[in-house]
Amino acid sequence: MLGKITQADVRKFNEGLIDAIYQKAIENGETLWPDDVLKRLIDLYKNMYKEGAKEDRITRLGIQVRVREDTTFYEAHKYALESFYKHYAERKKGAPELNDEYLSYILHLHESGMNYEEIVLAVEPELDTPLKKKQAREKIRKQITEAKKRNLKKSD
Repeated sequence: MLGKITQADVRKFNEGLIDAIYQKAIENGETLWPDDVLKRLIDLYKNMYKEGAKEDRITRLGIQVRVREDTTFYEAHKYALESFYKHYAERKKGAPELNDEYLSYILHLHESGMNYEEIVLAVEPELDTPLKKKQAREKIRKQITEAKKRNLKKSD
């Protein structure tokens, strides 16, 4: 007997195929969604192992396969989703940077004598619970600090 093929072996193999599928798509100027990649992965498997050929080859090679198909495709889909962002979109940590115009407006409100709670109510009037208002006050405080760091002028 040659050995065993484990779930981890199949996972690594699928990850390599998924990366190759994305790379080929990028080279061809395509944008593939994770479900499209999974369809191509399944097509690859169908072409590699025509009906019944899989069992004959594996038996002839003396390989024991210990793989759960549901787990395999769940893991492949999860990896295809993660790879989509790796290949097509740069991930940035944290919230998007606030624009200067907004920060200048917050600074203007603060320097015109409004306290944090009044600014919160002016900017986000839909806040309805004390906890949300408290969190928003802290956010406004940080935004005013950021505006001052950027040396922004208050907007008129």
